[in-house]
Amino acid sequence: MATEFRKTGISVVGDMPWGTHFCYFYETKQDLLDILVPYFKAGLENNEFCLWVISEPLTEEEARSALQRAVPDLDRYLAERSIEILPYDAWYRTEGAFDLHRVINGCKEKLDQALARGYAGLRVTGDTSWIHKHDWEDFSAYEKELSDSIANQRMLVFCTYPLVASGAAEILDMACIHQIAVARRSGNWEVVETPALKQAKEEIRRLNAELEQRVVARTRQLATANEALRQEIAERQQAEAERARLFEQVRASHEQLQSLSRQLLQAQEAERRAIARKLHDEIGQLLTNVGLMLTTSQQLPPDLARARLAEAQSLVHDLIERVRNLAMDLRPATLDDLGLVPALVWLSERYTMQTNVSVRFEHAGLEEKRVALEAKTAAYRIVQEALTNVARHAGVSEVTVRLWTAPDTLFVVIADQGRGFDPRTIRTSASTGLSGMHERTVLLGRSLTIDAALGAGTRVTAALPLNSGVALSGQEH
Repeated sequence: MATEFRKTGISVVGDMPWGTHFCYFYETKQDLLDILVPYFKAGLENNEFCLWVISEPLTEEEARSALQRAVPDLDRYLAERSIEILPYDAWYRTEGAFDLHRVINGCKEKLDQALARGYAGLRVTGDTSWIHKHDWEDFSAYEKELSDSIANQRMLVFCTYPLVASGAAEILDMACIHQIAVARRSGNWEVVETPALKQAKEEIRRLNAELEQRVVARTRQLATANEALRQEIAERQQAEAERARLFEQVRASHEQLQSLSRQLLQAQEAERRAIARKLHDEIGQLLTNVGLMLTTSQQLPPDLARARLAEAQSLVHDLIERVRNLAMDLRPATLDDLGLVPALVWLSERYTMQTNVSVRFEHAGLEEKRVALEAKTAAYRIVQEALTNVARHAGVSEVTVRLWTAPDTLFVVIADQGRGFDPRTIRTSASTGLSGMHERTVLLGRSLTIDAALGAGTRVTAALPLNSGVALSGQEH
């Protein structure tokens, strides 16, 4: 229960811990009623069994009337025996004498009966105006034993003491015995702080201070842990993002590798078909003709046989030239024997003869540099592919090929002023060979740029390493 003190009186309402033992010092009958009526009203409303032991100056009829005004259905509670109002001699002085053990046992019996009948507990009050001087020592012992006996019991005990009959010693004794001591003098309420109450308050203050320190320390620990957790979450998110980025790069590289593999296979198959077609359509046909001429010449007169053999010899020379050109297309011997510049000169001259597109070939610095075999092969193939694209798509009569070197780089540029194209179609067009040029430079760890626009010509720039990072099969000056 909680005790609420007001300027006009005191009421015992709400919840107060069971086992509480408190006392009240009063001056007048009204002082007594002002606290006991609310006390029992709260008990009845809380389904507690109530025992009110009456003593002068209050009569049983006065107590009943005062409680009736506060509790309109008091008759029902009385009929149900939820409350008993007894005179003091029927409770404290049965058989004419005060026996503290009999009274304490009586409280216990009332509590057991109340709990057996379904009540929440027992609420008791008894007045002490009947006590004589020779009973005071026994009554003090009773109060002490009662405090011990109701501990942890579902019982509340409210003892009332008239100030006029209580000396300073008695007041001090009772204040020390009870857990809570309250006095009303001249209409004013005062709380008497007992040593136990002071100790309890001090313990509460100490516990509150200790709790506050623990809260501060725990809050600091939680803040530190929270910051560490936040940092760990951020690091994990960053790691997940990095892993996702790397995974995406690997996936893109894998897709690019698959695409390159397909393009390589397609290029190889296209090259094989072209070689097979030349072998079958050109060289095979020439060989067939030579064979027929040699066979039929044996049956001809000498003059006609010599003419037929001369014709066959001419076809053989043509056949040799075609085989040489086919070999040069596959891998020009000039590139391996004489180097990059002579090979590009031969390629330019042959290209002009075949396409009527003149090549303006410029180079600088290659005489003093050693070019890795992989770099010169890549440069030759890039120029070859670019010139083929010019002949097919540019619609020009001249194209420029320019080579120069930096300390560790070979630059190759093929430029024309022809029709141009949309650069966004570079990767989607397999017939132009541009993706192959790009991959040649990527495999050597460098880059290829293509500047083009519709109607504004095309410029292909490759940056190749003079010394490749892969194993070299040969070098040139």
